[in-house]
Amino acid sequence: MRARGRRRFLRSLAAAPLGALACVRAAPPPAPRVLEVGLDHTIAGLDPHDGTGFSSGQEISYSLFEPLVELDPMMSAQPALARSWTTPDDLTLVLELRDDVRFHGGAPFDAEDVVHTLQRARRAEFETVYYLADLESVRATGRFQVELRTRRPSPALLNRLSFVTVVPRGAEAEELTTAPRGTGPYAFAGWEPGRRLELARHEHWWRGRPAFDRVVLEMGLGPERAAAGLLAGRYQLVSLGFSPESTRVRDSPRHQLLARESLFVSYLGMDLGRAVTPFVPRRPNPFRDPRVRRAIHLGLDRGAVAAELPGQVRPASQLVPRSVFGFAPEIEPVAADRERARALLREAGLARGFDVTLHARDRYEQAAPLLAAQLAELGIRARVEFLEHGAYFRAIERRELSLWIDNWGCTTGEAGELFENAMHSRDAKTGLGAFNESGHADPALDRLIEQSLLSMRRADRLRALQALMREVMERLIWIPLFTSQNFYGIENGYTWEPRLDFSFRLTEIAPPPA
Repeated sequence: MRARGRRRFLRSLAAAPLGALACVRAAPPPAPRVLEVGLDHTIAGLDPHDGTGFSSGQEISYSLFEPLVELDPMMSAQPALARSWTTPDDLTLVLELRDDVRFHGGAPFDAEDVVHTLQRARRAEFETVYYLADLESVRATGRFQVELRTRRPSPALLNRLSFVTVVPRGAEAEELTTAPRGTGPYAFAGWEPGRRLELARHEHWWRGRPAFDRVVLEMGLGPERAAAGLLAGRYQLVSLGFSPESTRVRDSPRHQLLARESLFVSYLGMDLGRAVTPFVPRRPNPFRDPRVRRAIHLGLDRGAVAAELPGQVRPASQLVPRSVFGFAPEIEPVAADRERARALLREAGLARGFDVTLHARDRYEQAAPLLAAQLAELGIRARVEFLEHGAYFRAIERRELSLWIDNWGCTTGEAGELFENAMHSRDAKTGLGAFNESGHADPALDRLIEQSLLSMRRADRLRALQALMREVMERLIWIPLFTSQNFYGIENGYTWEPRLDFSFRLTEIAPPPA
């Protein structure tokens, strides 16, 4: 303001009535909007391509980083950093990029960032290699255009790109684990590994101004502490898993209990790769015998387990819920037949059963003992041992367990993710079998999975995936248990709709009206 204008402004203030001056002085700046979220689980790192980091916790990753394509709440591909795309032929995908995007810190986003990201994310040491297993080459064909070439037709490539978030050109582990920069709605502001992440609003986000000035995410709380923190006013939103603590939130007049039937199916996994398995003492690995797996499958009364668990829990007939493309409706839930189950164990030479340790995370604190009690009726004496979240997944990755309960979700919305990722034998070159935790290897099944990748027409692909589901259920590599709802608690006035993929998108959370 020029000096003359400034003097005129001061004179006008001097002549103003006292009440008017009081109004000017009384206008405080708006209080910063802070969202505090409590998560029942944790993540180990921040690198979005590393399996110990955001690929195991994408609900947080999408706050810092963004993909080229994103999935809407109903799992349909939508533009993100790529504003549009074309497929000139079955092996080519051309992405037209946005030209108005900046990374946190101000650097502009363009095609070179995408090339670096995709080349990095398909390296063998990253779990994102699975999503890019079909990618043959990537090159910039303009400042805001990228061409992807695949080694074979890849009908699911667009959906899979939603799980690979973009990092700046040249960014590697050191930067991405200490001070990551993305293009997302919130920027990195602080990190206590595995415990607390602080985010600050990205003021120049291309989609507009995010609702919150700051977001704090506290992790690894477990359902009980998460619920207690919400009820005490420490958090405005919490994840509760499928926990009995949800009833405390439901009964609170100041909070809402939200639920979403998820894409995830809980299952029993078994060591199928070793002749001797560590948690079955003094005998060969019984789980390698298909009669033992069939006995467990037939011996479990899933309906009785579901009836004892909170929320809407339903017995599962297969390893994906009905909402996933590839669900085979002709596979009916199996009725418990313990007489036949015991006969199968006798045929396998296990008339007296065997001892085993059943490992689980605390989210299965109710379900695991119920399953162990049913296994005991067959003569399988399962001792339940709970592991902390991080220790559990380290043990799974190292294939250290014999019998475990976990869940799997096809977050791409189609069952191919299950077969290619968890049922194919491990292949470091293609990324297939990257999450094969059982050690199962069957060349015939591998060939069927690889053939399914070639089905470009939707109807053909559906038939191929349903045929694979029947094969997998015949082999019982995993034994499906139940589907359930995931619970969340939210403070009154805040609005948010849970997603099928469990993902927290912070921009989908609306604060109370000002």
